[in-house]
Amino acid sequence: MEKRKNMGDLLGLGLSDSFEISDSNVEASQFQQQFTIKPGQQIKQYSIIDKLGEGGMGVVYKAFDNHLQREVAIKILCGNKDFNKLLKEAKSIAQLNHPNIVQVYEVCDTYPYFFAMEFIDGVSLDQFIQQYGKKFQKQNYYREIAKIFSLVAIALGFAHKRGIIHRDLKPENIMLDSNLQPKVMDFGIAQVMNDKRETAEDNFAGTPMYMSPQQVKGVKLDKTTDIYSLGATLYEAITSREPFQGDSALNIMFQIVHSDPLVPRTINPEIPMDLQSICLKCLQKAPQRRYHSMRLLAKDLQNFLQLKPIAAKPPRKIEIVYKWMLRNKLTTMIALGCVSIIVLLSTYYIHNLKQALQKISTALHAKEEAQRERNYYLIGRYYEMVNRSVQQKEFSAAQRDLLELTNAYSQAKLGDAQQYLEYRFFKNKVAPYTEKLIADFGKETKIYHVGSTLLTVDGHGVIALHDKQRGMLKKKKEVHDVQAAYDSALSKDKKYIVLLCKKRLTVGSNYCLYIYDTTTLKKIVSQKLINTHKREYSLCRFYDEKSIVVAGKTIDLWQWRGKNVYEKYSHTSLSKETNHDMYNKVTSLDIHRVNKKLIFVYSGLLYEYSFTDDRLKKIPCMPDKYKVFCRYDQRQNVLFATHDGKMYRLNKRGEIIEFEKKDHFEINKIICRKDYIFASSKQGLIHIWNSTGKIYRTIATDVEPLHDFSVNKSRIFTNNMRLVYVYAMTPQENPFVVEEKKNYKYVSLAKDHFVYGDGFLKIVTRDLRTSTMQTTAYQSSYATYVPESGELCILAGALDTYQPVRYQKIDFRETYRQKSSQQFFRRFINGFIYRSSQKLYVYNKAAATTVWNLRTRDLLNETSAIERKSSVVSAALSPDERYMAFTFQRGSSIVVSDLQTKKKYSATIGFDVHRESKITFAVLQQKTYLILAIGSKIFVYDFDKLLQKQTQNVCMQKYKDSITSFTVVSGERLISMDSRGRVIVWNLANIEQSNLDRFLCELRGESAQIINDCVYSKKYNKLITVGSQVLIWDFN
Repeated sequence: MEKRKNMGDLLGLGLSDSFEISDSNVEASQFQQQFTIKPGQQIKQYSIIDKLGEGGMGVVYKAFDNHLQREVAIKILCGNKDFNKLLKEAKSIAQLNHPNIVQVYEVCDTYPYFFAMEFIDGVSLDQFIQQYGKKFQKQNYYREIAKIFSLVAIALGFAHKRGIIHRDLKPENIMLDSNLQPKVMDFGIAQVMNDKRETAEDNFAGTPMYMSPQQVKGVKLDKTTDIYSLGATLYEAITSREPFQGDSALNIMFQIVHSDPLVPRTINPEIPMDLQSICLKCLQKAPQRRYHSMRLLAKDLQNFLQLKPIAAKPPRKIEIVYKWMLRNKLTTMIALGCVSIIVLLSTYYIHNLKQALQKISTALHAKEEAQRERNYYLIGRYYEMVNRSVQQKEFSAAQRDLLELTNAYSQAKLGDAQQYLEYRFFKNKVAPYTEKLIADFGKETKIYHVGSTLLTVDGHGVIALHDKQRGMLKKKKEVHDVQAAYDSALSKDKKYIVLLCKKRLTVGSNYCLYIYDTTTLKKIVSQKLINTHKREYSLCRFYDEKSIVVAGKTIDLWQWRGKNVYEKYSHTSLSKETNHDMYNKVTSLDIHRVNKKLIFVYSGLLYEYSFTDDRLKKIPCMPDKYKVFCRYDQRQNVLFATHDGKMYRLNKRGEIIEFEKKDHFEINKIICRKDYIFASSKQGLIHIWNSTGKIYRTIATDVEPLHDFSVNKSRIFTNNMRLVYVYAMTPQENPFVVEEKKNYKYVSLAKDHFVYGDGFLKIVTRDLRTSTMQTTAYQSSYATYVPESGELCILAGALDTYQPVRYQKIDFRETYRQKSSQQFFRRFINGFIYRSSQKLYVYNKAAATTVWNLRTRDLLNETSAIERKSSVVSAALSPDERYMAFTFQRGSSIVVSDLQTKKKYSATIGFDVHRESKITFAVLQQKTYLILAIGSKIFVYDFDKLLQKQTQNVCMQKYKDSITSFTVVSGERLISMDSRGRVIVWNLANIEQSNLDRFLCELRGESAQIINDCVYSKKYNKLITVGSQVLIWDFN
């Protein structure tokens, strides 16, 4: 009997004790009193084989169909039921012909009432879960479960389409055959959808643990109730436990309505995330949040099996928190109350704290304002003192006053003070030292740079290492028994230093070479040089890594022989070779590192000597019998020499170029660097030339007499006895004169080069990095740079004529060479504007504008002329390249042309515009402004307001001389040039405030000049002006 009862459970035909909330034993006894069937008995064509089980709906028997020769299951109905209603629903279920639904073969509507249905020989899903569900390490189990439930969902979807709701889905009602193909069973309490006869009691039927919230509430049911029940069954399949557990059916039903089940992965982390998401979506309380149909549920399960994205998503954290708050309303209200109290207290505390901080800030601000006023007073006082000292050429006093001014600036922290740029200008003029290092130096001290230290050698043979930042002594070494150290030299790799010393002897003369390590000051070599009184040495140099040249009355080469020993390799007597007085000595010596030739000065003449062929050659360049100093530049392969206070450059072709010089002074040392040549005198002057021979800067140092100087990066180190003064090499606003005594009309910029011309034939380009120059002749009145494909190109055109604009590519690496030329515009032109977007804007006197593409040579846009009797004076293009603004010779308005809509705007400014007006656009504080210069005044308009004919402006004026050119630099600075050559810096910060004094400072070159045009390089922070002079103003 027990076996038969289990078989009934396997078939899932309503024999479970949990089918309905009723006393099934009582109904079974009533059925036994009404009808009794024994094995072997015949009911119609069915022969009863065995009893499988019984329940509240009836008894199930295994039987044999004598007509169709097959085994079937017969369910004989019993109890106090509405048999007509059950039989009618069974007839509807009998129409469900699906491979995954147990088929109903026959419905008998006469007494005894029974169903004949398909017999399944297999196990239920419940047994399958008990056997395999706890073996979580086998991931294939979850895939098999997904396959089974996918087929069950398809079968139930088939039933839903025909209006049948199962209402009692659970593991016992799903059978699995030997191929694990599922069969949905027990449609005993199934319901036809939209049945008008259904009651609340009918909706309540089902197994409590798998009932949906709608079933528990007894409301009208739809297909989503089966989706919930199938989700509850899936939950048990993957977790091996029901979604809700309790001591009674009422407890479980309460949880179904008000609680959420545990997340499956909290029970077993091995459960796939997607499968968990599908399960929880089925178990949503609200029907509209579940799957809308079994087809969508089956599709998500198939996507999981095929490793595709699923529609179900895991619950968000905010949803989990929200649901927890709904379940725990009292706790939530208490927590919110506590948070509100904390927020109120914090707000009160922060308000009081802000008031206290505001009082402290007000007091500090008042104190800072008082200190600021005092600093302004001190700055103005020292500024006037420096200015007076410079005008009187009392540079020593100016240096002292400028140091006080520097201290006042550093204390005031006035980065935007009105006199700041002019302060830097005077700082460059006076050239005070930037640092002063105190060190114990002897007589005739030489300075060498070795890493972060200063290596010094004085005339008594004392070697010392000093910290380059503070001048503190780190190490010191003294050569013993030395009368004097005549010369010293540093090796190319800066690892060793050689000293030429004369030892203290009572008889004859004795010279020695000492070689020391520059980091440890350890003596490496001590080589004695035995000389007669006719062979005196004065200079020494490293010839290569293992050779040293010693020069005086003779030139000797000493080579390394190992074991700290040097031997003489070559000897040359200069008096015999040159026929000069035997008492003369070499006064200057340098070495050509590539050709291994010596360049030296002997008896006032320049000579070249080679040890390989033993040839001595005179270099004809200077008059005889003058003191000459020479230095060879390895980078440029040129020789620099001085005599009679003048500097010369000798190239490999024998050409002699005299450097520019303003004052007469005797040069005692030359240093060559990549772009500059430095020369010093004992009077404390240091001249700096660029590679073209132009004076770059002259520094009047505080060192007199100046024993030695050295250059390290952008700093110049000088010394006299006990002090080292450090000077900044780069000038500030002092302009660098590129070219003078010309009359250039325009200037344009492209990357590292700028181009300027005279408006007739000459076009000059220069490199901002090296100042190298190239010149070409081109019949043009205007030219501008066009950077394209890494080449330099020129747009050139004859203005006010019918000649076309030409587009010319230039090869700058060798010389000017025309590569291609393209004509653009054949009408009467007045000017053109180029932008980096590869567009060329050409306009004529009537403001008719055409836009060209430089890459494709195509005409992009064209706007009509403006009907005016006067012609265009100046034009400007807006930053977004949409608007062109024009001023005309006569009239009192600015005309703006919209290049997109072809619309014209006109704004009356209230005064006449004449031929000298200039116009440009600028972006200030993220807004576009139009800047107009007329006569001696500069007007700044808000461009958006100007388009609406609102002409409020900010006016700036310093002198009555006409503005010839201006440009905007660094966003909030405007630099203007007038007819007197003044360069004036204006402040454009907070431009909307019209009552501020915009004047910052005035800059002038060393002589008055006429400026016609200017351009600013943002990359190098330099201003280039052209006119009677070509000047570069460095603002770094």
